[in-house]
Amino acid sequence: YGKQWYQRRVRGTLARISHSVGHHYARVTDSYFPGALTPSDRAEIARDIDRVFPDHYRAASTAHPNFGHSTIGCHQWWRGVVRDCFLSARLDIRDYQFGFIFEDLYRQFRTAQCWEVYPEVGEVLKELRARGLGVVVTSDFDDGLASLVRDLDLRVDCVVDSYTEGVTKPELLGVVRERYGVVMHVGDSRRRDGTGDGLVTHLLDRTGKKGAIRDLRKTDHVAKLSLVGY
Repeated sequence: YGKQWYQRRVRGTLARISHSVGHHYARVTDSYFPGALTPSDRAEIARDIDRVFPDHYRAASTAHPNFGHSTIGCHQWWRGVVRDCFLSARLDIRDYQFGFIFEDLYRQFRTAQCWEVYPEVGEVLKELRARGLGVVVTSDFDDGLASLVRDLDLRVDCVVDSYTEGVTKPELLGVVRERYGVVMHVGDSRRRDGTGDGLVTHLLDRTGKKGAIRDLRKTDHVAKLSLVGY
């Protein structure tokens, strides 16, 4: 392609869910029952959802890997996760009400409404473009990734999600490496982001764990790497 490529995942690297998953589930639920929930009720719902969400997410991923790519599809996959969270949080919501709430949540999580970009990201992406580096966003994500990246106004060249490609990381990294000639990858998971044929991988940990970069402003390090046969 005549261009050097720089690859990043989205969650934990470029952006994160604002507040928490539970916060948004409680917020959208409250919008369908005006005046029925007190601030204390909303806070309790948010805490309950945040407590059970990881377990239901993992259970769905085990039963239907990659957001149900080969089985039920990502819309039905997420509907099941949200429904199970609501049941575990003992929310008494009728089926037709749940349908409206879920569709609203499904739409909003594909937009900037539920996400926030890390502070340094815009500056780093601008610098990479100035160096002539192409940027690929790669993530184990459903088919809403491209619309989310657009809505977050992340100025990147390509977006690749596991659902559309039908494979998850680390295999997904090999797909991107072959397609775009990507040579450097930044991610936040040693298990998923730590391998990739022909990739130089950098672990990012925003809590500052040893052996990882803390944010994306290590541009002096990136500059040196971009000269090594890229």
